[in-house]
Amino acid sequence: MIKNNIVKIEKAVYFSNVAFLNKIKIKNNLSRIYFGDEFCPFHLPKKDELELVLDYVKKHKLQFTFVTSWLTDEVFEKVEKLIKILPENSEVVINDYSLLSLDRNKYKFVPILGRLLNGQIRGLRLDYEKRTSKNILEHSRGSQPQTGLLADFYKERGINRIELDNLPQGIKTNFKNMDFHGSLYYPYGYITVTRFCPYVVIKNRFGIIFSIKRCNKACQQFGLTIENKEVDKKIFVKGNAHFFKNIIIPKNLLELGIDRLVEELF
Repeated sequence: MIKNNIVKIEKAVYFSNVAFLNKIKIKNNLSRIYFGDEFCPFHLPKKDELELVLDYVKKHKLQFTFVTSWLTDEVFEKVEKLIKILPENSEVVINDYSLLSLDRNKYKFVPILGRLLNGQIRGLRLDYEKRTSKNILEHSRGSQPQTGLLADFYKERGINRIELDNLPQGIKTNFKNMDFHGSLYYPYGYITVTRFCPYVVIKNRFGIIFSIKRCNKACQQFGLTIENKEVDKKIFVKGNAHFFKNIIIPKNLLELGIDRLVEELF
């Protein structure tokens, strides 16, 4: 059990573009870098980009976490090659269960359950406090690891850390008395993702469609915000994913067994 071992909160920064290396301010409380992309396999880093970040991590004596997205068969092979060059026992955030099929005795990485798989309830159309019952409100603050069968499944496959979004309705998942650690992402929270890239459109005989096979990396150059009368929050579009922003960090993180804060850089 880990409940007596959580005494402080680890600070990490997360980015998918190597250009952010020049923007990181190394402070005494920063101990880890997250690098990769959760939502788009087209943004899988190249070998030289990953090696550049690994050199930076080694130079500044930081810890490293490699972030992966949902996968196609082709991308699975590319991710497998990148995992091979990671230092032994590096963390790998998994957002596709297929990566759990890799032989960890051969690759020697530490799997972490990513945000796409944690089962948190997201939906900015809902005014949770006013429009839902107390029971549904409580349920909306949880996540899948609270389900016994899934918790056992994760443990059997070596997962001991769960990545969480900072939900606007609050968080109730308590890892303190479970064999898991929790990480909390801020200030952006993931809402939804699509395979159809909103930045690449193709005109064919059926009309204009969004592409799932091409990438011009336009989303690396700019982002979008969406506003709607029914939603009292801005929605941020980064690549093929939508996000909300929540800058209020819960005060009871250690009580919940959440011992890592991951600052997401846009």
